[in-house]
Amino acid sequence: MDTNLRPSGIEGLGDMSWGTHFCLFYETKEDLLDFFIPFFKAGLEHDEFCLCVASEPLIAEEAERAMRQALPDFDYYLAHGQIEITPHTDWYLKEGRFDEQRVLQGWIDKLHQAFAKGFSGIRFAANILLERSDWESFARYEGKLEEALRDLQIEGLCAYNLKRYSVANVLDVIHHHQFTLARRDGIWQPLEGGRLKRAHEEVLRLNAELEQRVMARTAELTFTNERLSAEIVERTRAEESIRKSEQVLREAETLGHTGSWEHNLVTGEIFNTEENLRLFFGDDRRKGTPFKDYAQAVHPDDREFVRQRRAQLLTEKGPSDIEFRVVWPDGSIHMLFGRATVVYDESGQAIRVYGTNVDITERKQAEEAVRESQHLIRLVLATLPVGVAVMDQAGNSVLINDASKRIWGGAITSGRDRWAQTKGLWHNTSEMIAPTDWASERALSRGQTSLNELIDIETYDGQQKTIRNSAAPIRNAEGLIVGAVTVNEDVTERVRAEEEIKHQSARAETLVRIAARLNKQLDLDAVVQAVCEEAVDTFKVSQATMSLYNKNRDLLVYAGGVNIPPEYAATMEPISRAQFDEFLRTIGPIMVAPDIQAVADAPNVEFSSHLDVRTVVAATMLRDQELIGVLVIGVNGHVREFTEDELTLLKAISDQAAQAVANALLLKAANEQHEQLRALSTKLVETQESERRALTTELHDRVGQNLTGLSINLQNMKALLSDETATTLATKFDDAQALVEDVTRQIRDIMSELHPPELEDYGLAVALETYAEQAASRGNLELIADLSDLAPSPLPSNIRIALFRAAQEAISNVLKHANATQLEVSLEQHNDRINLTVQDNGQGFAPDVVSQKEVSSWGMKIMRERIESIGGKVEIESESGEGTRVTFEIERPS
Repeated sequence: MDTNLRPSGIEGLGDMSWGTHFCLFYETKEDLLDFFIPFFKAGLEHDEFCLCVASEPLIAEEAERAMRQALPDFDYYLAHGQIEITPHTDWYLKEGRFDEQRVLQGWIDKLHQAFAKGFSGIRFAANILLERSDWESFARYEGKLEEALRDLQIEGLCAYNLKRYSVANVLDVIHHHQFTLARRDGIWQPLEGGRLKRAHEEVLRLNAELEQRVMARTAELTFTNERLSAEIVERTRAEESIRKSEQVLREAETLGHTGSWEHNLVTGEIFNTEENLRLFFGDDRRKGTPFKDYAQAVHPDDREFVRQRRAQLLTEKGPSDIEFRVVWPDGSIHMLFGRATVVYDESGQAIRVYGTNVDITERKQAEEAVRESQHLIRLVLATLPVGVAVMDQAGNSVLINDASKRIWGGAITSGRDRWAQTKGLWHNTSEMIAPTDWASERALSRGQTSLNELIDIETYDGQQKTIRNSAAPIRNAEGLIVGAVTVNEDVTERVRAEEEIKHQSARAETLVRIAARLNKQLDLDAVVQAVCEEAVDTFKVSQATMSLYNKNRDLLVYAGGVNIPPEYAATMEPISRAQFDEFLRTIGPIMVAPDIQAVADAPNVEFSSHLDVRTVVAATMLRDQELIGVLVIGVNGHVREFTEDELTLLKAISDQAAQAVANALLLKAANEQHEQLRALSTKLVETQESERRALTTELHDRVGQNLTGLSINLQNMKALLSDETATTLATKFDDAQALVEDVTRQIRDIMSELHPPELEDYGLAVALETYAEQAASRGNLELIADLSDLAPSPLPSNIRIALFRAAQEAISNVLKHANATQLEVSLEQHNDRINLTVQDNGQGFAPDVVSQKEVSSWGMKIMRERIESIGGKVEIESESGEGTRVTFEIERPS
């Protein structure tokens, strides 16, 4: 518990320490306000976060209104989040029920929030209003709260309305709080454990003083009695002196609550002072004359004991001191301490007995309370899960509980040698704890209070444990250090679990980081470089290399590394699959060579010797049980031991590397195939164009010439007709001539589509414009053409042909499928990009209307393949009834 005192703000209560948990019983709303306002005022002024849990008879709105009137800066504190007033239903009875664990955690959460806002701690006052059904759970919660607040910077008050709770409830409340407040003469006064202890100590002190006074008074009375006896015998004292002596005796007895008596054994006469009669009979003065009254006043359970002791005193001159109980006429029981003296005659016969009695009831009750407190303390210490030990100023163990013995594997050594004989390390630094640095030694020698110091210890039975160690000095009333108390909590399993979580988290973060980096790498060389760099950085080694398995050669071949001199990279020796499999069989997937230079027939001896490579670790790279390669890390200049965690992490990294390498190899193969396909596609286009050109030439040279010859022959034959047949056959010759010319024109159109001469002679723009005009004419379409020359130089032949054929296919689709009235063709150049667009205003198509087969029939697949073969892309925008726009985009070759 923090020993820094905090002002309570309450007259009669004084200062409190962190961890204080007390209760208040009240009757009226005014009682609560009289306490809450100064209590919270002191907390606010000392930088504490204040929480008021309100219930009837003082609800939250009334509490806030009263505090605002009494505290001038209340609105400032409220606005800055330093005070909070909440109904008890929101704090204790969320969802209509009391959940002790939730409420306990609520205080911890509030404390963390207070620290986050810069406040020194929490001060709360809660007015408790619960149903009887919740009481058992709440009483259990109060006990846990008392324990939980002990080491926290929280001061807490629980207020209870006396009108609502039974005596049993009140006793439960008192039991679970450090002290209880009651109001006396308008002032709140605590009835607390610490004050009770001081009261017990005061009683003991007063009893000791009383005993001394009794002895002194007894001696004085003895002397006085002897003098009185002498005066009676000698009759030499005056009556006035006797009266004065009696007065002194009465005053002495009243002062010391001591009664005197005398019993004449010869006559049976009994003499008593007033105080002695009160000790036996209270205020009843009807008794005390016969001896039997005294015997009857003795408690029935003590009568036989008193009788035996009296007999011993008279016959055997036995002990003269005795303790016994008496029962007053009102039924109350009192404890008396008596001391007697026997007077004998010349023959040794007892003739008179006199003595004194003292009421020690309060002292006995105090002693019993102390014994009960000690018993309770021992009971508490025995049930605590933490170890508690109390030592004196010399370092000797005064009190130690069983939990402490279990933690340390036996009782802690006593004396100041304990710190030199105890083995411990600071957990965070692994430095040895010096004898003068133990928390208990600092508490004794320097008065320091230490809380929850995390240390690793070797117990007396040889175990390794981690504990939280706390210690505080014990001071007497003068403030001098008279001892110390230590508290130990065994947190071995928890710390190990936390450290394992940290290891796992760090490992996961490393793997996530590497995975993120590798996922960005698609090039094989980049993957190898990234994996080796991460291995060097993660394990702080000198170099890292990767060898990949070549199936064709059946070898593991060096693929790259980090910190490998160039002159050695080319000389790295491959490893045969058979040799590597033997390593796997004998060593396993993680191969560790503590000193590679001590290994016979190790690969790459020259490299290892030149760089002084010593420790080498190799991790097999597997993907779906298929060997991908091996990742190797090396340490130069010294031998290094790798932990199991490091080896596990290296294996995980090698698995990631295997996947990344496999992906890169697949991508490389795919790229190679893609390049092959592009080359084949280009070759196919070239072949097609070559065939088209040859077919065009063939049509021109053979069919075209034949048709021309046929046309000439028809003309010649018409000229040879006689007059008799000319009129009849001329018309037929004209029809044949027209038919030949139409076929010739169609063949020319086909030749133009197969291989437009304008494409090579005048460029792409002219060829497109010529073809678009012919197509628009055939389809009776309005043509909008924006076909600019592509400066500064013409496009390569393969690109001109691919763009022309794609546009040709798109225009053909318009004529066949669009039902359009307008055709728009444009060719644009933007910096290094060329866009060719074909657009119509026809019916268009939508995927949910036109089947995929119909879409394919429009030649879109052909268009895409041709454009993609030259590194371009195709975009088609089409909506039913709104036309179709096809855009071909390529990068202009440099």
